Amino acid sequence: GSDINSSVKEYTPIPEVSGRKMYFTSNGRSGGSGNEDLWESSLNEQTNSWYNTKPISELNDSGNQAPLAVSPDGTEIFIFGHYTGALGGGDIFQSKLGSNGWQETTHLNRPINSEYFDSDIGFSSEGKAVLFVTDRPGGYFPLNLKNKYHAGDYWGNTDIYVSFKNEDGSYTS
Repeated sequence: GSDINSSVKEYTPIPEVSGRKMYFTSNGRSGGSGNEDLWESSLNEQTNSWYNTKPISELNDSGNQAPLAVSPDGTEIFIFGHYTGALGGGDIFQSKLGSNGWQETTHLNRPINSEYFDSDIGFSSEGKAVLFVTDRPGGYFPLNLKNKYHAGDYWGNTDIYVSFKNEDGSYTS
């Protein structure tokens, strides 16, 4: 509906497991920073429509951000962005929901982020593992990096990796 779709581009919808909240990217929407920003919206279950759509100001900056995944319990969000600490051609950051809203983003360290393109992360159903996509060397096919022309496009070769969450919240290689 019109509370989600505007006259600019909206994409990457990421619903919470509950189905009552959705996160998405909007590029140039009024009320945002003017670039790709993170937005959230809530579901009105009586009318089955989305409302209370607003930018997530504590996670948006002058760069570009996009939601990638929300934890099964709705308390963690993974974001593709170029915040401070990014290593390469796109990195994955995390924020946790606190009593005052989303906390400052933290950069996911290696083995998840690298100096290559790292994106498209998702939680396992119980939240103990993540699957992510990267174009780093060592994948299944010969290395062709994202944004370098090869075989008719610029997407490169990306592979899916899995990493398990340790007790301290870090991830295995």
